[in-house]
Amino acid sequence: MNKHFRHIILNCICIFFINSNLWSEENTSDDNKINNGTYVYDPYEKINRSILKFNIVVDDIAIQPVVTTYKAITPDLAEKGISNFFSNLKEPLKAITFLIKGDIKKSINSIGRFAANSTTSLGFYDTSKHLGLKKNNIDMGTVIGKAGISSGPYLVIPIIGPTNMRDFTGRILDYYIDPISVLNNNSSINISSASIMSTRAEYDYEINDLKKNSNDLYNSIKLLYHQRRMGTINQDHLRDLPVPQIYID
Repeated sequence: MNKHFRHIILNCICIFFINSNLWSEENTSDDNKINNGTYVYDPYEKINRSILKFNIVVDDIAIQPVVTTYKAITPDLAEKGISNFFSNLKEPLKAITFLIKGDIKKSINSIGRFAANSTTSLGFYDTSKHLGLKKNNIDMGTVIGKAGISSGPYLVIPIIGPTNMRDFTGRILDYYIDPISVLNNNSSINISSASIMSTRAEYDYEINDLKKNSNDLYNSIKLLYHQRRMGTINQDHLRDLPVPQIYID
């Protein structure tokens, strides 16, 4: 536990230095455009485009065939159940994140959802919705954004996909406060891998449609990602647009 807290403190320090040094290059006059989703700070576009090409090749060669086979042999009802199972595993992390954010009511709600779903269906069915326990989404990137930290430069990470400096830092924090991460490495990796495949299959149609029909795939992904994240942070209730990426949770 102490080791986890040390990692959290280290990452918080990193956020401070990133915000005070690297992000200072961002033109503050563009803040309004960033917040309404019409502008993305992207000083590393050339590198990002190269990494996106690599990610697409990996997706086409290694992931798409597995997803296609999975969808072909798995009934829709079973796919939904598997999706619910992995979604339920995220409820303890949400509970902790809401607590960090100071939203005790939603933290208790997430605990209740996890308890109800796990005991009645092992998480394969969302029983809790019938008990009035609404599903809420939260992550440390959102918490950091609501605290006023700007997104920083847009990044495309190998395999992981689109993100920005703030959200990538949030992913690291999510990992270290996630109760699932206390499992041994093999169990944690297996759960993460299966969750990735389930999420990738869920958005398979949207991702492939974007690949085929986008005039500029890089810019399309960048804007979709940025608009969805800013909509979540600003609570603008934007449509939950799918983010085309090789999903890593």
